[in-house]
Amino acid sequence: QLCMENEATAATVPVQSALTSDCSRDKSSSSSSTSSIINSGITMPLVHALADKQSDVDLLGKEERCMQWSYAERLRWMWCLFAGQAALFIARTVTPVCAVSISMELSWNKKETGAALGVFFWGYMATQFLGGYLADTKGGERVVVAAAYGWAGVTLFIPFLPALTENHRTLLTAILAARVVQGACQGFHNPAVGSLMSHRVGLKDRGTTFAFQAAGAHVGTLLCGSLGSIILDLYGWRIPFILSGCLTLVWALATRQLMLIDLPSSEKQKSPQKLHHHHLHHPPSSPSSSAKAPAAAIAAMRDVPWSRLFRAPPFWAMLVGHYAHGHAYYILLSWLPTYFHDTFPTARSWVFNLVPWLVTVPSALMSGLTADALIRRGISVTATRKIIVSVTLLGCAFFLLLMPYCSGYVASLSCMAAAVAFSGFHNSGVQLNPTDLAPDCGGAVFGIMNMAGALPGFLGVYLVGFLLEWTKSWSAVFQQTAVVCIVGWLVYLLFGSGRRII
Repeated sequence: QLCMENEATAATVPVQSALTSDCSRDKSSSSSSTSSIINSGITMPLVHALADKQSDVDLLGKEERCMQWSYAERLRWMWCLFAGQAALFIARTVTPVCAVSISMELSWNKKETGAALGVFFWGYMATQFLGGYLADTKGGERVVVAAAYGWAGVTLFIPFLPALTENHRTLLTAILAARVVQGACQGFHNPAVGSLMSHRVGLKDRGTTFAFQAAGAHVGTLLCGSLGSIILDLYGWRIPFILSGCLTLVWALATRQLMLIDLPSSEKQKSPQKLHHHHLHHPPSSPSSSAKAPAAAIAAMRDVPWSRLFRAPPFWAMLVGHYAHGHAYYILLSWLPTYFHDTFPTARSWVFNLVPWLVTVPSALMSGLTADALIRRGISVTATRKIIVSVTLLGCAFFLLLMPYCSGYVASLSCMAAAVAFSGFHNSGVQLNPTDLAPDCGGAVFGIMNMAGALPGFLGVYLVGFLLEWTKSWSAVFQQTAVVCIVGWLVYLLFGSGRRII
């Protein structure tokens, strides 16, 4: 026992010395470069952005590298999470795609349709922090699989609800309740993915990894919008729901059998923050290590200085920026089929449900490659995030403002596709900011951020239904959405940061 303790202690000394040496060199380099910038007369916002180069060292300490995925593991999980995002957004998008058919069969007006589309995000917002917390303490790999079982079951159940009652109000209430539960189950997924990015992927690979798996969301929306529309026209709205639920079940079972089977049972129960500490200080045969790991992880989460995070302007700038993107994205996701159905009733549904999401896939991948390339070239994390946010929100706002001036179908479809494509750059902007500000509890902070991003999911989506009932015009919808994007961009440009806070 004494020999093993001495070996563990001896093993940690070089690591600690190297870390201290690296931090000292980086701090010295950052300090000298910042001084030269100030002396050359560069404006203060740029100075702060470039000075954040020092924080990049803090985001990726030596200990964190010991628990990261290897290249082969990262590649497997990229494809797995890509497929998971596709399944998630197929299940999420199937309701907007089928909204017109459902509202006609069940005699819904625009406000009731808006409520059915937006109430999903009540449940989605409620489980964001819990999803991140469980991922940080139990492991994100397990959380994404458990959540998939939940939303798959609800998606399969919704098509059978009209057979249970013919009362209009009762049926509407039942569907709204099912949508809330579906949103609650899906709310666990993305915070768990954020936790995995924070703990399992290095800073210089994080943008590409996250953007690649996030591109699955656009592929899922693309498949549901194209194939789902064709199936809807041929077989009615119930079959797309059943197929999307079955697809998610297949993904969850495959992930559980093929991906989680490679994790030792003891590591499945551990927080990523504690894995390296555990391997240094406990022999592999220690019987108490597995039982103590969850409690230690929960205690570590309780020690997080949340008040420091909540008092920091970059934290609130992150929330505002994510809200602005969510406001545009969820309105386009939920109301795009209805807009084209109302404005161009003779247009083929599979075309306008296909084209916007088809061009978004390459933009999402490009955002990750761009962010990683900027960081590798020495651009600070802060400057990188602000560049991506500027492209995302300003690009989306510009094309939304052009929408009221598009009189033809091709022009309207082109502007809508461009607005949706620019929203795809968000994957490597604000959406990765939790891993910058709080890398040790990135899942929980991602959940808090996603709560803000989910607010427009029901507030904005319901507001659109109200505006359409009141004004009978889509121009007000596009203009108010563009204004929110511009405000979010300004706030993040002034107060956003990529420096570590906690």
